[in-house]
Amino acid sequence: MGRPLVQGLHGRTLSIACVRHEDFRESLSRAKAGDFVYLDPPYLPLFSKPGVEKEPTAKFNKYTAKVFGLADLMELAELCEELSSRDVRWIMSNRDSTGVRELFSAATIVGFTTHRSLAAQSRREVESHHSPEAVIIGR
Repeated sequence: MGRPLVQGLHGRTLSIACVRHEDFRESLSRAKAGDFVYLDPPYLPLFSKPGVEKEPTAKFNKYTAKVFGLADLMELAELCEELSSRDVRWIMSNRDSTGVRELFSAATIVGFTTHRSLAAQSRREVESHHSPEAVIIGR
């Protein structure tokens, strides 16, 4: 008890952090030189088996009632380039895909594979699969 819920490096509290719940466009418009921004947008659907039910990772495409689609990701990519030009440091996590790599081609992209276990929606069993992930770092 009494320990901070959010801690930074070496156990220091992120006392200067500002955490907000708002549209990314609004948040990014306020970022200024020297700021650091972490972005974690919903992933776009992946369809490796056309005509078959969406894969489990394709079912999550929103944090709020508004669906996050390709147009939003394209706008986010443009805003990230703008952030870099304003000397705002940023990093984003997303799915490692050709589309993401093309949209964020001006950034440094580190790809890796993670192992995910997702509970099936209509049954209790857990489906396990490998997921291509990317950390995208603004320049």
